[in-house]
Amino acid sequence: MLRYAVFSLMILCCLQPAASEVKFGGGPQAGIAFWLTPDYEAGNQKLSLYGTGWTFGGHGDLIVMKYFTGRFSLDYTMFSSDKKAIENLLAQANPNAVASAIAVDGLNVSDFSIGLTGLGTLPTKSAFTPYALFGFGIHFVSISDPKVTYQGVDQGQVIPKVDSETDFGLQFGAGTEYRLKGVTLFLEVKYQLIFTKDKSTGIFPITIGATFP
Repeated sequence: MLRYAVFSLMILCCLQPAASEVKFGGGPQAGIAFWLTPDYEAGNQKLSLYGTGWTFGGHGDLIVMKYFTGRFSLDYTMFSSDKKAIENLLAQANPNAVASAIAVDGLNVSDFSIGLTGLGTLPTKSAFTPYALFGFGIHFVSISDPKVTYQGVDQGQVIPKVDSETDFGLQFGAGTEYRLKGVTLFLEVKYQLIFTKDKSTGIFPITIGATFP
């Protein structure tokens, strides 16, 4: 019985320092995002209808050990469609139409995501701490309804509406932290692979953020 008590005490002694290292933090992040997947493919022609967008959100960190952090994040990313590119595609499909008389509105993408990510930091003796990240998330993707007019006249449902989707995604990348008194700043780049209904979609966000203890 005594040796079991000693063994239990040794386990508690080992766990106590580990538990004391657990810390919480959180804060905001924001940045730009790049759409990497071609949306229109015909023969050798590949065209992306989305380019650069904006992303912002917040995160909560659980530092479970010195070189590992678990992050829960909420992000909202939005992309405006390339209206000129869509108008040109409609003009190609309708040779009798005057391209300058076609006007397109809508088809903007919004993505609300919930992510769980692991951050593995590299030990350094400076204020800068690089880290690698890998995680997964759930994406709620929606596209605003399209509207097409020709010479100012509504053409009805020329472009079909796109239903909202709930999709699974993976993300991986790298970043660096800069620790100041009372706050940790970070710069992060990552690749998000979203398994959308028809094909996978790639997004490349670059964000800056702050974590407060």
